[in-house]
Order: sequence, then C-alpha cells, then structure tokens
Amino acid sequence: MVHEFPPDLQRELEEQMALGQYASETDLIRAALAALRERREDVVAIQAGLDDLAAEDIRPLDEVAAEIRQRHGWSN
Repeated sequence: MVHEFPPDLQRELEEQMALGQYASETDLIRAALAALRERREDVVAIQAGLDDLAAEDIRPLDEVAAEIRQRHGWSN
C-alpha cells in the first residue's frame, strides 16, 4: 500500500527513519500503531480501576500482596 503523507508527517517519518531504529516506513508505522494500541489498553485499564474505586470495589494492598505471594510461592 502506497500512501502519500502530508509534508509535516512525511518530515517526521524521515526524521524517525534517519535514527536507524526501523528497517522500513512500514515497520515504523507498525510500531506507532502498536504504541497507540498499548496506550488505548492502558486508558481502558485505568478507567476500570477508577470505576472500581468509585464503586468501592477495592481490597487492601496487604491482602492482594499476600495473595500474589501465595500464588507464586514467594515467601514474605
């Protein structure tokens, strides 16, 4: 797929490519989309936590930490 980008976006792509971290513009775009997907997932998780907090659906940290230690066989 060939896409023509606006000049400002094309400059940004060229600057990123010049850093040498990506083998192609496709790899760069793939990484950018993955970062956006991760950001969206983080926002959803944060909102879920805020919703739990608002609903007072929370547990004390020591209780959760003890459960994690037990689940993984870690000592106190």
